[in-house]
Amino acid sequence: MSGAKVVIVGAGYTGLATAYELSRAGINVTVLEADEEVGGLAGCFEVAGTRLEKFYHHWFTNDRHIMELIAELGLEQDILYRPSSTGNYYANSIFRLSTPLDVLRYTPLSFVGRIRLGLLVFQARLVRDWRQLENVTAADWIKRMAGQEVFDKVWWPLLQGKFGRYASQIGAVWFWKKLVLRGGSRGKGGEEILAYFRGGFARLAEKVAARIEAHGGQHRAV
Repeated sequence: MSGAKVVIVGAGYTGLATAYELSRAGINVTVLEADEEVGGLAGCFEVAGTRLEKFYHHWFTNDRHIMELIAELGLEQDILYRPSSTGNYYANSIFRLSTPLDVLRYTPLSFVGRIRLGLLVFQARLVRDWRQLENVTAADWIKRMAGQEVFDKVWWPLLQGKFGRYASQIGAVWFWKKLVLRGGSRGKGGEEILAYFRGGFARLAEKVAARIEAHGGQHRAV
């Protein structure tokens, strides 16, 4: 592809990662972005001199590709690993749900319901081929695997909160993959461990953009 020129629209992480790989291969690449800052939805804005992220983001410890990218940039020391503080609000009370012990203490569910909630992650790991879930909704799969009580009190409110009127149409494949990712990002005590980047995700996007330019690529605000 000698002499090839590529234009990428959008300086979010997908656009930057693509431009990074192309520039490493010696291809002339230009990234066009409507905002002055790179990062897309993982970018930042400034308030009183402090940079804040546009949206909340994290990685899982098993997000291999982003970890490999950070290692290539020589920035592994800037990855921060923190235990999550996941909770559930039910009947005017907040219940912590970060560890297996927290699940056993989740009194809104019957004891059997708590066991079925905890086992759902392990059941998800037994699914090796996503195609067996392709024509199943998340709602139907959760009810089949964990029961109506767990679905009604835990998962259905979360699906509605995230997807609104489309909640009943969400595919089981999406839900299954979320369980597998979260279930595989655990510490020694079973607690969920999440990864962040020192200075925010926008800083990492800027580092990638700088490396693209070092390889001869360009970034333009349009």
